[in-house]
Amino acid sequence: MILRVCLVLTAAAVSIGIMAPAFAQAPTDPLPDDPGKTVIMSACTSCHELGLVTLKPRTADEWDRLIGKMVDRGAALTDTEQQQVLAYLVKNLGVKPEVGSADRETRP
Repeated sequence: MILRVCLVLTAAAVSIGIMAPAFAQAPTDPLPDDPGKTVIMSACTSCHELGLVTLKPRTADEWDRLIGKMVDRGAALTDTEQQQVLAYLVKNLGVKPEVGSADRETRP
């Protein structure tokens, strides 16, 4: 019984030791600095966690539709702020083109 408790405690200590650096390095603010960031931090996080914004990359059209939905649901954004947010999200959290995709599109 004592051996089993010692093994469990040792395993827990090792797990904590391995995971601690990962928790210490987890960013609390994953967004790069840019003019639209301030608007996102005030408007978007008033209703949900920032992680929801950074969950997955989206195309410009997807971000535009999503911003429209959020405004319809009450996000207080002026037209100018909507454009700032869209530009920021497309630039920093947009879908990145595949490497070599331009070559494939131009080939016959």
